[in-house]
Amino acid sequence: MKISIERALRHMAWSNQKVYEAVEKLPEDSLKSFVVNEEWTAYEILFHICSSAGFYVYRLGIGERPADIQEPAKISTLRELLSIHDKNLISAASQEDREIDFDREGKVIRRWASTILTQAVHHATEHRAQLIILWNLRDLNQSTSTILIYGHSTNMRKHLINRDSDFQSVISIHWIFI
Repeated sequence: MKISIERALRHMAWSNQKVYEAVEKLPEDSLKSFVVNEEWTAYEILFHICSSAGFYVYRLGIGERPADIQEPAKISTLRELLSIHDKNLISAASQEDREIDFDREGKVIRRWASTILTQAVHHATEHRAQLIILWNLRDLNQSTSTILIYGHSTNMRKHLINRDSDFQSVISIHWIFI
């Protein structure tokens, strides 16, 4: 089997869906949480993950430039759109790598498709972690303590989900197993 970014993209898509599903169960006020900049609320981060995935699809040339999503969109709407974008990103992993040229403010930028796909994975992961930290700082630990426990070890995952655990260790374990 060749090493491929496809596995990471599939994991990203799965994690995205799990996080958005869990967020739908949180209190409405949790979407207004922020850490430093009140413009970057939990809702804005969720919105940003979705809209950015659509832009990566567009940048790869495998979809149209995403239409503006009307804010405020329901989290379920964002989750559905994100699922479509993630499926498109996964499909791009089966293509031959190629350089993609695009114009940014009058300057031609060249990126490999594999770089864009890798960035899509990192971007979503960073922002999912940002959400958990944000809610941890806002004392929503009970509701969010297992959102990001989606690692490769099924036994470890079951163990963590079935017990009350210190939130900091949950974040650390996420980074070890993902």
